[in-house]
Amino acid sequence: MARLAATSRQLRTPTPMNPCLSSVSLVAALLTALAVPSAAQEREPSHRQTNGPPQAAGDFGEVVTELGDFDGDGSLDYAVSAKNFVVGGLSVGRVYVYSGRSGALLTTFDGTQHGAGFGLGVADVGDVSGDGVRDFVIGAPFYDSGSGTTSVGHVSGLSGADGSLLWEREGNILLGELGEFVLAVGSTATGASAVGVVEKGFDSTALSKCGRVLYLNPLTGAVLGWVEGDLANRKLGSTIAGYPESGVVYAGTNHGLVYDASFSGGTSLAANVLGPGPGSVDKVQLALMAGVTPGSLSFAAGYRSADTNGLVNNGQVRLYSLGGSTPFLTIDGPHSS
Repeated sequence: MARLAATSRQLRTPTPMNPCLSSVSLVAALLTALAVPSAAQEREPSHRQTNGPPQAAGDFGEVVTELGDFDGDGSLDYAVSAKNFVVGGLSVGRVYVYSGRSGALLTTFDGTQHGAGFGLGVADVGDVSGDGVRDFVIGAPFYDSGSGTTSVGHVSGLSGADGSLLWEREGNILLGELGEFVLAVGSTATGASAVGVVEKGFDSTALSKCGRVLYLNPLTGAVLGWVEGDLANRKLGSTIAGYPESGVVYAGTNHGLVYDASFSGGTSLAANVLGPGPGSVDKVQLALMAGVTPGSLSFAAGYRSADTNGLVNNGQVRLYSLGGSTPFLTIDGPHSS
């Protein structure tokens, strides 16, 4: 694969401010700048990429995933999924990998079964195969089993070098939907230590559809263990978030609870972190991020159905320190539906 050369950029020397400019002029200039959108605020794309003839209902862009430096040019790259991309008359799905520097298309991966949702879960697991190129794990949650069981789900390890299959794992639970979310655990600089794969329709021995995060060896697909939900029909893993390199994984249920689903070995129950949020019972969107103090982590919980400021379904986002239950920042949505 060809390496992409870095693009040079010309830097401008800022013009010194006139010390005689009055405070009134400064305020006027500021108001003018705020009133008239600048070219930067309009955010015109720096490049456009055409993938070939367009396809109706291909769902290109439903999932966009940050990757590591796949092409070795010093910039992070990204993947875009089109879960209904058609190959040979079948909507098998396709995952595109693009250069974060130039936007060039670097490689693609195609699914194998019609309507399986290939690409809804994508993870860059680093170079686990040892060939010098980062590898991928991709999920297809609506995959039907060979015996005809509906939406058991499927996940596969794929070589980034040539797209060849490293391993594959098929679910075995009706509507288990293995693979809707996939994330690398631990450092991907030399290869992730595990890959977490959501199976939100998982049935435990005692609880139906409690959900789980299944942890696999990213090179072989072997099961390392899992973290399962503690409530029937609440589908742990309805949403999920991890922080790069940390190994921390948070998962949400379909009614707004938040759990710590980090892997510590073997099989365990997820630990509840937050109860239901504001508004109607709904799943909660999650994001993990660096904390306000060096070395710490924070997480954000988004509640789209929250009624705030007198507006129905205005939405709300709350930010917490990792493990905390009291938000240090709350942001209400600005509009009503």
